[in-house]
Amino acid sequence: MISSKVPVITSLKDADGVELGGGASTSRLPVTIDGLASSSDFIEVHDTDGLVGKVFAGVSGLWSFHLLPSSIGEHRVFAKSKAGKSAVKTFEVVAVK
Repeated sequence: MISSKVPVITSLKDADGVELGGGASTSRLPVTIDGLASSSDFIEVHDTDGLVGKVFAGVSGLWSFHLLPSSIGEHRVFAKSKAGKSAVKTFEVVAVK
């Protein structure tokens, strides 16, 4: 039996391509979430309030999801597959000045 890899979020970037690591803030949406999982795995993407979308990892295990947060404030995102759940990554959406 081949074991599955728990999905990992490798990058979190705003619409300008700015990395949102460590809880950074942005008003530039959507946010692109990139990750790695087992080849052809089905990935669920979750935000603060629950499931926001689903994506398949490619043959290489790479996956990407464009998140359009529905609210201003802190967002806590993670990816989930049959193998488990990724670490939570945080960012904040702020109003346009």
